[in-house]
Amino acid sequence: MGETEERQHDHAVVMANLRQMELQLANLSRELGETRVHHEHEFRDLKEELARFCDWIQDDSKRSAWFYAAESDLRQVVESNRWIKTTQRIVIWAAGAIAGTIMTWNAAAVWIKENL
Repeated sequence: MGETEERQHDHAVVMANLRQMELQLANLSRELGETRVHHEHEFRDLKEELARFCDWIQDDSKRSAWFYAAESDLRQVVESNRWIKTTQRIVIWAAGAIAGTIMTWNAAAVWIKENL
């Protein structure tokens, strides 16, 4: 090979490498564009998710605030319920005691009439 042919061969190799690098650059550019679009969608989805989470936190804080504000009222309802149950038990016990006393009195009266 002559020097001219060698230069032409080297030039052809360099040009082939350059075309290959251009193709790689085009592929990388396309992939980078697709990645950018994908990341924009992901970022938008994350922003929406974060907004929903913040709304949920605010709503939860409002519900918690209502509960803590109503805690004393709820405690009062529970205490009054206990008082009602205790009073109910006392009234039932007293009614049972009175019924037992009446039954005993009647049984004693019947025994007295029969035996005396």
